[in-house]
Amino acid sequence: MIKPLLSLGFLATSLSAANTVDFHKQIKPIFDKHCISCHGSKMAIDLTRKDGGAFAKSAKGTRIVPGKAHESLMYTTTQLPLGTPGRMPLVGSLSDAESLALKTWINEGAHWPEEIVDAKDF
Repeated sequence: MIKPLLSLGFLATSLSAANTVDFHKQIKPIFDKHCISCHGSKMAIDLTRKDGGAFAKSAKGTRIVPGKAHESLMYTTTQLPLGTPGRMPLVGSLSDAESLALKTWINEGAHWPEEIVDAKDF
């Protein structure tokens, strides 16, 4: 028989790990689906790579403020009503699940893994 405190501790640890947003599985697909057509390589804001301007400040605010989704343009502009100037994406909307994943990812620190380049690619 499992002791109640042990099982509660295990459950809390499991839930915490389960709630962590995976960049490659949850965030990159959002970027690919909704953002890359306008914010891809060779654009002023390039969301195909970590150093492409996603964490930069702009005249309207900071695009991603790790730990603070409600201060991050990357999140707040997706929450504006359709047709509002500055709303992103311009066409379509994030699903509720995508919106929650983006918000949670930013609030968790916006961890964007460094890409590993194979030496043969140089």
